[in-house]
Amino acid sequence: MVKPLLLYAGRPPVPTGKLVLDALAGIRLIPGTSQSPPTIPQPTDLQLDLLDLLDIDPRDLR
Repeated sequence: MVKPLLLYAGRPPVPTGKLVLDALAGIRLIPGTSQSPPTIPQPTDLQLDLLDLLDIDPRDLR
């Protein structure tokens, strides 16, 4: 897991919804088709950690 301090980027370590949403803002979702599942291309380590905390597996989005 990435150190949570990466979320704060020099700010005091006070977790806020805004910081979490800012960290997740760059996530792209490629919708699935009948042939392939939806995917999240190249999430950052921080985004992967946040998805893990939310119990979302970016490899299994169905």
